[in-house]
Amino acid sequence: MLILSASLPYPPTDGVKIKTFNLIKALSIDNELYLISFYDTKDEIRDEYLRELNKYCKILGLIKKRDLNLAYIVFNNLFGEEFGFLKRYKCRIFINTLKNIISKEKFDVIFFDTINLGQYHIYVPNNIIKIISPNDSLSLALYDSFKRRKIYDLVKLYDYIMYIRTKKYEKRIYQEFDACHVLSEVDRRYLKSINSNIEVYRTLTAVDIDFFKPLSLSEDYPSILYLGTLSGGGADYIVDFINNVYKKLINFNPNIKFYIVGKNPKVDLLKISKKYPNIVLTGYVPDVRGYIAKSTLCISPVRKRVGILNKVLQAMAMAKVVIGTPESFMGIKGAVDGINCIIAKDYKDFVHKILNLLDDSKSRKKIGYNARKLVEKMYSITNFRENINNLLNKVISEVDIKNERL
Repeated sequence: MLILSASLPYPPTDGVKIKTFNLIKALSIDNELYLISFYDTKDEIRDEYLRELNKYCKILGLIKKRDLNLAYIVFNNLFGEEFGFLKRYKCRIFINTLKNIISKEKFDVIFFDTINLGQYHIYVPNNIIKIISPNDSLSLALYDSFKRRKIYDLVKLYDYIMYIRTKKYEKRIYQEFDACHVLSEVDRRYLKSINSNIEVYRTLTAVDIDFFKPLSLSEDYPSILYLGTLSGGGADYIVDFINNVYKKLINFNPNIKFYIVGKNPKVDLLKISKKYPNIVLTGYVPDVRGYIAKSTLCISPVRKRVGILNKVLQAMAMAKVVIGTPESFMGIKGAVDGINCIIAKDYKDFVHKILNLLDDSKSRKKIGYNARKLVEKMYSITNFRENINNLLNKVISEVDIKNERL
Protein backbone atom coordinates (compact mmCIF):
# COMPACT_ATOMS: atom_id res chain seq x y z
CA MET A 1 0.00 0.00 0.00
CA LEU A 2 1.03 3.57 -0.67
CA ILE A 3 -0.07 6.59 1.38
CA LEU A 4 0.09 10.07 -0.14
CA SER A 5 0.14 12.52 2.76
CA ALA A 6 -0.56 16.27 2.68
CA SER A 7 1.88 16.84 5.57
CA LEU A 8 4.36 14.65 7.40
CA PRO A 9 2.12 12.75 9.83
CA TYR A 10 4.51 12.88 12.77
CA PRO A 11 4.31 14.07 15.45
CA PRO A 12 0.53 13.56 15.41
CA THR A 13 -0.38 16.99 16.82
CA ASP A 14 -3.51 17.93 14.88
CA GLY A 15 -6.60 16.23 13.49
CA VAL A 16 -5.26 15.41 10.03
CA LYS A 17 -1.89 14.16 11.28
CA ILE A 18 -3.53 12.08 14.02
CA LYS A 19 -5.79 10.40 11.48
CA THR A 20 -2.97 9.73 9.01
CA PHE A 21 -0.55 8.44 11.66
CA ASN A 22 -3.22 6.12 13.05
CA LEU A 23 -3.90 4.92 9.51
CA ILE A 24 -0.20 4.17 9.03
CA LYS A 25 0.10 2.34 12.37
CA ALA A 26 -3.01 0.25 11.73
CA LEU A 27 -2.22 -0.65 8.12
CA SER A 28 1.43 -1.45 8.82
CA ILE A 29 0.48 -4.42 11.00
CA ASP A 30 -0.88 -6.46 8.08
CA ASN A 31 0.58 -4.75 5.00
CA GLU A 32 3.78 -3.54 3.39
CA LEU A 33 3.44 0.22 3.61
CA TYR A 34 5.06 3.11 1.72
CA LEU A 35 4.75 6.89 2.12
CA ILE A 36 5.17 10.01 -0.02
CA SER A 37 4.58 13.21 1.92
CA PHE A 38 4.48 16.96 1.48
CA TYR A 39 5.96 19.28 4.09
CA ASP A 40 6.08 23.03 4.80
CA THR A 41 9.45 23.65 6.47
CA LYS A 42 12.66 21.72 7.15
CA ASP A 43 11.76 21.72 10.84
CA GLU A 44 8.87 19.36 10.04
CA ILE A 45 11.14 16.65 8.64
CA ARG A 46 13.55 16.19 11.53
CA ASP A 47 15.52 12.97 11.65
CA GLU A 48 13.77 11.85 14.83
CA TYR A 49 10.36 12.22 13.14
CA LEU A 50 11.48 10.23 10.12
CA ARG A 51 12.95 7.51 12.32
CA GLU A 52 9.62 7.14 14.11
CA LEU A 53 7.69 6.87 10.85
CA ASN A 54 10.20 4.38 9.46
CA LYS A 55 9.10 1.95 12.18
CA TYR A 56 5.81 1.59 10.30
CA CYS A 57 6.46 2.44 6.65
CA LYS A 58 9.13 3.10 4.06
CA ILE A 59 9.40 6.79 3.13
CA LEU A 60 9.83 7.09 -0.64
CA GLY A 61 9.61 10.83 -1.07
CA LEU A 62 9.45 14.15 0.81
CA ILE A 63 8.31 17.12 -1.27
CA LYS A 64 8.04 20.74 -0.15
CA LYS A 65 4.69 22.49 -0.64
CA ARG A 66 4.61 25.55 -2.84
CA ASP A 67 4.96 28.88 -1.03
CA LEU A 68 1.97 30.94 -2.16
CA ASN A 69 0.86 34.20 -0.58
CA LEU A 70 -2.56 34.39 1.03
CA ALA A 71 -3.97 36.93 -1.46
CA TYR A 72 -3.11 34.60 -4.36
CA ILE A 73 -4.74 31.63 -2.64
CA VAL A 74 -7.90 33.59 -1.76
CA PHE A 75 -8.23 35.02 -5.28
CA ASN A 76 -7.95 31.58 -6.86
CA ASN A 77 -10.29 30.07 -4.28
CA LEU A 78 -12.94 32.58 -5.36
CA PHE A 79 -12.33 33.10 -9.07
CA GLY A 80 -9.66 30.73 -10.38
CA GLU A 81 -10.25 27.69 -12.55
CA GLU A 82 -8.38 25.78 -9.86
CA PHE A 83 -8.63 26.41 -6.10
CA GLY A 84 -5.72 28.15 -4.40
CA PHE A 85 -5.64 25.46 -1.72
CA LEU A 86 -5.08 22.87 -4.47
CA LYS A 87 -2.36 24.94 -6.18
CA ARG A 88 -0.24 24.74 -3.00
CA TYR A 89 0.01 21.00 -3.64
CA LYS A 90 0.37 21.12 -7.42
CA CYS A 91 3.93 19.95 -7.97
CA ARG A 92 5.75 18.41 -10.92
CA ILE A 93 8.28 16.75 -8.58
CA PHE A 94 5.42 15.01 -6.75
CA ILE A 95 3.89 13.85 -10.04
CA ASN A 96 7.21 12.46 -11.29
CA THR A 97 7.92 10.78 -7.93
CA LEU A 98 4.47 9.15 -7.93
CA LYS A 99 4.73 7.97 -11.53
CA ASN A 100 8.23 6.59 -11.00
CA ILE A 101 7.26 4.66 -7.86
CA ILE A 102 4.11 3.22 -9.44
CA SER A 103 6.17 2.00 -12.42
CA LYS A 104 8.58 0.16 -10.09
CA GLU A 105 6.34 -1.15 -7.31
CA LYS A 106 3.17 -3.21 -7.63
CA PHE A 107 0.70 -1.43 -5.37
CA ASP A 108 -2.69 -2.88 -4.52
CA VAL A 109 -4.11 0.19 -2.77
CA ILE A 110 -3.24 3.90 -2.65
CA PHE A 111 -4.63 6.19 0.07
CA PHE A 112 -4.92 9.88 -0.82
CA ASP A 113 -4.74 12.03 2.30
CA THR A 114 -7.20 15.00 2.35
CA ILE A 115 -9.05 16.71 -0.49
CA ASN A 116 -5.81 18.49 -1.47
CA LEU A 117 -4.24 15.35 -2.93
CA GLY A 118 -7.34 14.08 -4.73
CA GLN A 119 -6.09 15.84 -7.88
CA TYR A 120 -3.41 13.16 -8.30
CA HIS A 121 -5.84 10.32 -8.97
CA ILE A 122 -5.39 10.83 -12.73
CA TYR A 123 -1.81 9.51 -12.49
CA VAL A 124 -2.85 6.18 -10.94
CA PRO A 125 -3.76 3.21 -13.18
CA ASN A 126 -7.27 1.77 -12.90
CA ASN A 127 -5.99 -1.59 -11.65
CA ILE A 128 -4.90 0.03 -8.35
CA ILE A 129 -7.62 0.64 -5.76
CA LYS A 130 -7.84 4.37 -4.94
CA ILE A 131 -9.16 5.52 -1.57
CA ILE A 132 -9.39 9.19 -0.64
CA SER A 133 -9.34 9.96 3.06
CA PRO A 134 -10.47 13.52 3.84
CA ASN A 135 -10.79 14.30 7.52
CA ASP A 136 -14.19 15.83 6.87
CA SER A 137 -16.29 17.56 4.22
CA LEU A 138 -14.82 20.96 3.34
CA SER A 139 -18.05 22.31 1.87
CA LEU A 140 -20.06 21.37 4.96
CA ALA A 141 -17.47 23.07 7.18
CA LEU A 142 -17.70 26.20 5.03
CA TYR A 143 -21.50 26.14 5.19
CA ASP A 144 -21.41 25.94 8.99
CA SER A 145 -18.91 28.81 9.08
CA PHE A 146 -21.14 30.87 6.75
CA LYS A 147 -24.20 30.30 8.97
CA ARG A 148 -22.28 31.25 12.12
CA ARG A 149 -20.90 34.58 10.90
CA LYS A 150 -22.69 37.91 11.33
CA ILE A 151 -24.46 39.41 8.31
CA TYR A 152 -22.02 42.32 8.01
CA ASP A 153 -18.92 40.10 8.10
CA LEU A 154 -17.19 40.08 4.68
CA VAL A 155 -15.85 36.62 5.42
CA LYS A 156 -19.46 35.43 5.38
CA LEU A 157 -19.64 36.15 1.64
CA TYR A 158 -16.28 34.39 1.10
CA ASP A 159 -17.51 31.33 3.01
CA TYR A 160 -20.72 31.18 0.95
CA ILE A 161 -18.96 31.41 -2.42
CA MET A 162 -16.43 28.81 -1.27
CA TYR A 163 -19.23 26.56 -0.01
CA ILE A 164 -20.93 26.59 -3.42
CA ARG A 165 -17.65 25.98 -5.29
CA THR A 166 -16.24 23.27 -3.01
CA LYS A 167 -19.57 21.44 -2.86
CA LYS A 168 -19.48 21.17 -6.65
CA TYR A 169 -15.83 20.02 -6.51
CA GLU A 170 -16.44 17.41 -3.78
CA LYS A 171 -19.44 16.11 -5.71
CA ARG A 172 -17.18 15.50 -8.71
CA ILE A 173 -13.79 14.52 -7.28
CA TYR A 174 -14.84 11.93 -4.70
CA GLN A 175 -16.74 9.81 -7.22
CA GLU A 176 -13.43 9.30 -9.06
CA PHE A 177 -12.26 7.05 -6.20
CA ASP A 178 -13.17 3.50 -5.30
CA ALA A 179 -13.93 4.72 -1.78
CA CYS A 180 -14.04 7.87 0.33
CA HIS A 181 -13.02 7.34 3.97
CA VAL A 182 -14.34 9.68 6.70
CA LEU A 183 -14.44 9.54 10.50
CA SER A 184 -17.84 11.05 11.23
CA GLU A 185 -21.35 9.86 10.39
CA VAL A 186 -22.31 13.50 9.78
CA ASP A 187 -19.74 13.73 6.97
CA ARG A 188 -20.70 10.34 5.54
CA ARG A 189 -24.37 11.28 5.27
CA TYR A 190 -23.64 14.71 3.87
CA LEU A 191 -21.29 13.49 1.14
CA LYS A 192 -23.76 10.76 0.20
CA SER A 193 -26.55 13.36 0.01
CA ILE A 194 -24.68 15.56 -2.48
CA ASN A 195 -23.79 12.63 -4.73
CA SER A 196 -25.17 9.13 -4.24
CA ASN A 197 -22.45 7.75 -6.54
CA ILE A 198 -19.73 8.49 -3.97
CA GLU A 199 -18.80 5.30 -2.11
CA VAL A 200 -18.45 6.75 1.40
CA TYR A 201 -17.27 4.64 4.33
CA ARG A 202 -17.01 5.75 7.93
CA THR A 203 -14.65 4.28 10.52
CA LEU A 204 -14.15 5.36 14.09
CA THR A 205 -10.91 7.16 14.83
CA ALA A 206 -8.26 6.02 17.30
CA VAL A 207 -6.66 7.36 20.47
CA ASP A 208 -3.37 6.11 21.89
CA ILE A 209 -4.92 4.89 25.14
CA ASP A 210 -1.55 3.86 26.56
CA PHE A 211 -0.26 7.42 26.11
CA PHE A 212 -3.43 9.32 26.97
CA LYS A 213 -4.39 7.78 30.30
CA PRO A 214 -5.12 9.10 33.81
CA LEU A 215 -2.00 10.54 35.47
CA SER A 216 -1.29 10.97 39.17
CA LEU A 217 -0.83 14.74 39.12
CA SER A 218 -2.19 17.26 41.59
CA GLU A 219 -5.32 18.97 40.29
CA ASP A 220 -5.23 22.73 39.95
CA TYR A 221 -8.66 23.34 41.44
CA PRO A 222 -10.73 25.15 40.27
CA SER A 223 -9.69 25.23 36.62
CA ILE A 224 -11.01 24.64 33.12
CA LEU A 225 -9.08 23.76 29.96
CA TYR A 226 -9.52 24.27 26.24
CA LEU A 227 -7.22 22.25 24.02
CA GLY A 228 -7.00 22.82 20.26
CA THR A 229 -5.70 24.94 17.40
CA LEU A 230 -6.10 28.63 18.14
CA SER A 231 -5.94 30.02 14.63
CA GLY A 232 -9.04 30.62 12.52
CA GLY A 233 -12.35 29.42 13.90
CA GLY A 234 -10.78 27.87 17.00
CA ALA A 235 -9.80 31.29 18.30
CA ASP A 236 -13.24 32.72 17.51
CA TYR A 237 -14.92 30.02 19.62
CA ILE A 238 -12.69 30.83 22.59
CA VAL A 239 -13.10 34.61 22.33
CA ASP A 240 -16.88 34.10 22.36
CA PHE A 241 -16.55 31.70 25.28
CA ILE A 242 -14.53 34.22 27.30
CA ASN A 243 -17.04 37.00 26.60
CA ASN A 244 -20.15 34.94 27.24
CA VAL A 245 -19.13 32.25 29.75
CA TYR A 246 -15.82 32.81 31.51
CA LYS A 247 -16.66 36.44 32.31
CA LYS A 248 -19.76 35.19 34.16
CA LEU A 249 -17.97 32.27 35.82
CA ILE A 250 -15.50 34.54 37.60
CA ASN A 251 -18.37 36.64 38.93
CA PHE A 252 -19.31 33.55 40.95
CA ASN A 253 -15.76 32.41 41.63
CA PRO A 254 -12.87 34.75 40.69
CA ASN A 255 -10.32 31.98 41.37
CA ILE A 256 -11.31 29.84 38.37
CA LYS A 257 -8.28 29.44 36.10
CA PHE A 258 -8.71 29.03 32.37
CA TYR A 259 -5.92 27.19 30.56
CA ILE A 260 -5.97 27.74 26.80
CA VAL A 261 -3.54 25.33 25.14
CA GLY A 262 -2.81 25.46 21.43
CA LYS A 263 -0.59 26.87 18.72
CA ASN A 264 -0.85 30.03 16.63
CA PRO A 265 -3.31 32.08 18.74
CA LYS A 266 -5.01 34.90 16.80
CA VAL A 267 -4.45 38.53 17.75
CA ASP A 268 -8.01 38.89 19.10
CA LEU A 269 -7.44 36.01 21.49
CA LEU A 270 -4.06 37.35 22.60
CA LYS A 271 -5.62 40.72 23.42
CA ILE A 272 -8.61 39.47 25.38
CA SER A 273 -6.63 36.88 27.35
CA LYS A 274 -4.40 39.64 28.76
CA LYS A 275 -7.42 41.25 30.43
CA TYR A 276 -7.90 38.32 32.81
CA PRO A 277 -5.18 37.42 35.33
CA ASN A 278 -6.36 33.81 35.63
CA ILE A 279 -6.30 33.06 31.91
CA VAL A 280 -3.16 31.14 30.94
CA LEU A 281 -2.53 31.12 27.18
CA THR A 282 0.30 28.66 26.60
CA GLY A 283 0.93 28.58 22.86
CA TYR A 284 2.28 25.33 21.42
CA VAL A 285 2.87 22.56 23.97
CA PRO A 286 4.71 19.38 22.83
CA ASP A 287 3.01 17.20 25.45
CA VAL A 288 -0.46 18.32 26.52
CA ARG A 289 -1.09 15.55 29.04
CA GLY A 290 0.14 17.57 32.01
CA TYR A 291 -2.40 20.32 31.34
CA ILE A 292 -5.23 17.84 30.84
CA ALA A 293 -4.32 15.99 34.04
CA LYS A 294 -4.20 19.05 36.29
CA SER A 295 -7.36 20.73 34.95
CA THR A 296 -10.61 20.20 36.83
CA LEU A 297 -12.77 20.25 33.71
CA CYS A 298 -12.28 20.43 29.95
CA ILE A 299 -14.47 22.53 27.68
CA SER A 300 -15.28 22.40 23.95
CA PRO A 301 -17.32 25.36 22.67
CA VAL A 302 -16.99 24.52 18.96
CA ARG A 303 -19.89 25.02 16.57
CA LYS A 304 -18.89 22.89 13.59
CA ARG A 305 -20.55 19.58 12.75
CA VAL A 306 -17.82 18.12 10.56
CA GLY A 307 -15.08 15.71 11.51
CA ILE A 308 -14.27 14.40 14.93
CA LEU A 309 -12.59 16.30 17.76
CA ASN A 310 -9.47 14.31 18.66
CA LYS A 311 -8.67 16.65 21.56
CA VAL A 312 -12.04 15.86 23.14
CA LEU A 313 -11.30 12.14 22.88
CA GLN A 314 -7.82 12.64 24.34
CA ALA A 315 -9.29 14.39 27.40
CA MET A 316 -11.92 11.66 27.76
CA ALA A 317 -9.17 9.02 27.54
CA MET A 318 -7.52 10.72 30.52
CA ALA A 319 -10.79 10.33 32.50
CA LYS A 320 -11.66 14.01 32.34
CA VAL A 321 -15.17 15.42 32.10
CA VAL A 322 -15.62 17.33 28.86
CA ILE A 323 -18.40 19.94 28.74
CA GLY A 324 -19.15 20.81 25.13
CA THR A 325 -21.69 21.91 22.58
CA PRO A 326 -23.87 19.31 20.83
CA GLU A 327 -21.50 19.67 17.84
CA SER A 328 -18.52 18.69 20.02
CA PHE A 329 -19.83 15.15 20.34
CA MET A 330 -21.60 14.65 16.98
CA GLY A 331 -18.73 12.62 15.57
CA ILE A 332 -18.16 10.58 18.74
CA LYS A 333 -20.13 7.37 18.67
CA GLY A 334 -21.18 6.32 22.16
CA ALA A 335 -21.09 9.80 23.69
CA VAL A 336 -24.09 10.17 26.02
CA ASP A 337 -24.94 13.36 27.87
CA GLY A 338 -24.68 12.95 31.64
CA ILE A 339 -23.05 9.52 31.34
CA ASN A 340 -19.62 10.04 29.74
CA CYS A 341 -19.82 13.70 28.70
CA ILE A 342 -21.80 16.86 29.42
CA ILE A 343 -23.63 18.76 26.68
CA ALA A 344 -24.33 22.47 27.08
CA LYS A 345 -27.02 23.78 24.76
CA ASP A 346 -26.05 27.46 25.04
CA TYR A 347 -23.76 29.86 26.93
CA LYS A 348 -26.07 30.07 29.93
CA ASP A 349 -26.10 26.30 30.15
CA PHE A 350 -22.28 26.25 30.00
CA VAL A 351 -22.10 28.56 33.03
CA HIS A 352 -24.63 26.52 34.98
CA LYS A 353 -23.06 23.14 34.26
CA ILE A 354 -19.46 24.23 34.82
CA LEU A 355 -20.31 25.71 38.22
CA ASN A 356 -22.31 22.63 39.23
CA LEU A 357 -19.52 20.22 38.27
CA LEU A 358 -16.83 22.28 39.95
CA ASP A 359 -18.81 21.72 43.17
CA ASP A 360 -19.45 18.01 42.54
CA SER A 361 -16.30 15.90 42.67
CA LYS A 362 -18.30 12.68 42.84
CA SER A 363 -20.01 13.35 39.49
CA ARG A 364 -16.72 14.42 37.92
CA LYS A 365 -15.10 11.17 38.95
CA LYS A 366 -18.00 9.03 37.72
CA ILE A 367 -18.39 10.75 34.33
CA GLY A 368 -14.62 10.83 33.80
CA TYR A 369 -14.41 7.09 34.55
CA ASN A 370 -17.18 6.39 32.02
CA ALA A 371 -15.43 8.58 29.45
CA ARG A 372 -12.23 6.57 29.76
CA LYS A 373 -14.16 3.30 29.43
CA LEU A 374 -15.86 4.51 26.24
CA VAL A 375 -12.52 5.38 24.62
CA GLU A 376 -10.99 2.06 25.68
CA LYS A 377 -13.95 0.14 24.26
CA MET A 378 -14.40 1.92 20.92
CA TYR A 379 -11.40 4.10 20.05
CA SER A 380 -8.28 1.98 20.57
CA ILE A 381 -5.79 1.41 17.74
CA THR A 382 -6.86 -2.26 17.81
CA ASN A 383 -10.43 -1.29 16.98
CA PHE A 384 -9.24 1.17 14.35
CA ARG A 385 -7.19 -1.58 12.69
CA GLU A 386 -10.24 -3.84 12.61
CA ASN A 387 -12.41 -1.05 11.17
CA ILE A 388 -9.87 -0.22 8.45
CA ASN A 389 -9.48 -3.87 7.49
CA ASN A 390 -13.27 -4.21 7.25
CA LEU A 391 -13.36 -1.12 5.04
CA LEU A 392 -10.65 -2.54 2.78
CA ASN A 393 -12.42 -5.89 2.48
CA LYS A 394 -15.68 -4.16 1.52
CA VAL A 395 -13.98 -1.94 -1.05
CA ILE A 396 -12.05 -4.84 -2.60
CA SER A 397 -15.24 -6.88 -2.77
CA GLU A 398 -17.15 -4.02 -4.44
CA VAL A 399 -14.34 -3.47 -6.96
CA ASP A 400 -14.29 -7.19 -7.79
CA ILE A 401 -18.06 -7.16 -8.38
CA LYS A 402 -17.77 -4.11 -10.66
CA ASN A 403 -14.96 -5.74 -12.65
CA GLU A 404 -17.00 -8.92 -13.09
CA ARG A 405 -19.92 -6.88 -14.47
CA LEU A 406 -17.59 -5.17 -16.94
